Amino acid sequence: MHPLTPFGVNPAIAGEIEFFEDIEKFRSCFLEEFQESEFTRRRVFPLPDSLIADGTGLYCRFNSQFAVGELEGYRPFPGVSAYRAQLQPTNPDAMSEVASNAEPDLGYIVLRLFHSPGIRYQFGSISVDSGEAAGVVSYMPEQGDYGYSMRGDSKIDLTLLNFLEQGEIEVWHRLGIPPVPLFQRLREGRTTEERTFVLPKTQLLENIAYSFANLPRSGFSRIMTMRLKIGELLCLLGDSSQSLPGDSTREVPVCEVRRLAQARSIITERYASPPSIAELSRMVGLNRKKLTEGFKRMFGDTVGGYSLELRMRHACDMLKLGDGSITDIALACGYEHASNFTLAFRRRFGTSPSQFRAQHRVSAGVAAEEQ
Repeated sequence: MHPLTPFGVNPAIAGEIEFFEDIEKFRSCFLEEFQESEFTRRRVFPLPDSLIADGTGLYCRFNSQFAVGELEGYRPFPGVSAYRAQLQPTNPDAMSEVASNAEPDLGYIVLRLFHSPGIRYQFGSISVDSGEAAGVVSYMPEQGDYGYSMRGDSKIDLTLLNFLEQGEIEVWHRLGIPPVPLFQRLREGRTTEERTFVLPKTQLLENIAYSFANLPRSGFSRIMTMRLKIGELLCLLGDSSQSLPGDSTREVPVCEVRRLAQARSIITERYASPPSIAELSRMVGLNRKKLTEGFKRMFGDTVGGYSLELRMRHACDMLKLGDGSITDIALACGYEHASNFTLAFRRRFGTSPSQFRAQHRVSAGVAAEEQ
């Protein structure tokens, strides 16, 4: 068994970088998770011009009828997309009109980090100036009062990070950073204002915004650094959002935290053959409801989901580090039948174990050549 960190995550997992062979495969991967935006439909930027260097990102030029500039897109984690936009508007009014229809109905968290002044967002009664805030986080699952305006003489520079709930879980499983309570509070907001949080212009948040604007240019190094910076940003958001109104009764009671941490440790040690919910409840002294609801609230995943993730991650390690048969790997991960293991692996990663092994060897070769 490979050694695991206290979070139950092998650090090597963070090194799995996706390399795409063509633009369409990258686009289809994005669209499986995130819907096509109004900016694409209105051709504010046409179809991507090219893949970035080693196939880790997409490169697009803006349509000159709207703006002059470029946009880069990345997928640092499954369920997380990242965009760096640098542009100077040629038709600010047209850009603002498109934007008013771009945000509503997204249904995922959008986090903007500002690298320059010149753009003002409106979320209901909340006005956010990119020259006065480090950024803004929003969640708009339905039509709301949203828009932005920009000056034609301004050079706009910002980073956008989009988070599905599954993306937050990915960050936790790979980096050991639990989902941010702020994101859940925004999802539970009833109005546009309650679903918006302005990032204060503190030195720490300004520093991390600067770091996103100055990532390494190399594709592999860029993605790896971006992942770590996303983790750092989520940690900072936990501190910066303390003033956000919320229902304190939703927090896990202190007396239960230790028992839930013990439950996670037990699952980590026995992930190939985890105890049932009833057994785990008896082992840690919590009833079924407190165990399952507390675990989800504290760690951002279900007991079963966490156990499955550990098995899948261990399978990834074995596929990358050895030449054992798929049957042997299935048994080591708690599956009696290789077919059940293959099905679970494909559902989780979108590829079969044998294909994953082959792809990893190709990716490892690309990374070695780049370094």
